[in-house]
Amino acid sequence: MRIKIDLRSKTNEELLKKMLSKYEITEGDDFDLLITDTKKLKENIEKILEIRKGEVITPVLVIDSINSKKLVEEGYADDYIQAPVDVRELLAKIDNLLRIRKRSIEIKELKDFILTASKILAEMINQPLVVFDENLNVVYKNSKAEKIDISKLKKLAKKVIESRKPITEELAIGDKFYFVSASPFVKDGKIVRIISVAFDITERVEAENQLKKVAAQLTENVEKFAVLVDRIKNPLTAAIAYLEVYEKNKDVKEKVIAQLERIAKVMEDIDEAWRKSEEVIKFIKRSRER
Repeated sequence: MRIKIDLRSKTNEELLKKMLSKYEITEGDDFDLLITDTKKLKENIEKILEIRKGEVITPVLVIDSINSKKLVEEGYADDYIQAPVDVRELLAKIDNLLRIRKRSIEIKELKDFILTASKILAEMINQPLVVFDENLNVVYKNSKAEKIDISKLKKLAKKVIESRKPITEELAIGDKFYFVSASPFVKDGKIVRIISVAFDITERVEAENQLKKVAAQLTENVEKFAVLVDRIKNPLTAAIAYLEVYEKNKDVKEKVIAQLERIAKVMEDIDEAWRKSEEVIKFIKRSRER
């Protein structure tokens, strides 16, 4: 790992380089550990603070004749050593800081791996997925979410923040219907992320709408059956009356036959209505089995 030495005294800087000959010393800005003194640290404070903002820790070791503990406490450095320098103490501190640096790199790599794996999994679910922060800014959305208007998901995420509880709702987005699940991710007692997943339920909703139409058709058929029953009763009653006087008047025969033909036609209508009802019932059964 590379060490950069930046001291106000070039003599001390060269001396320190010899003491640290087993390490890779660099003059550039790509380094893993910075060794400096109080004066140089203050001169380059903005640059050093910028370096220390990163996810990977770039340790700063201060070497000076004065006690630099305050710089460590204020977060400008990670450790200090007071001159005159004890070589063994110096090497121990350097090795410790480089281990911290190495560990932070490993953590960053692991975090990147987890993030990449999470994105892959988000794509694999094949449903729109959006992650909001506590201010309802989108921090991530998968390719499926790129294709829909997420404004309604954002409103649902706001409800999650207000209630501090997971929420599920069925939402119409564009020409499709979604079952949306929005859940908070809490860290240190605060909601830092809201994860929203939208499951496409368009087929289910359309099936339910079709079932409503089917139910309406069944109701209509039942009403028709009631009317048909009345239509059957009337000609049957007439036929019976004609038959009662059949022996007295031979001409009644033709009238009886006509009434019976009316009954036959009504029965055909009933058969047709029942046939349609059976088709409807079969459809309902298939829908329930899905």
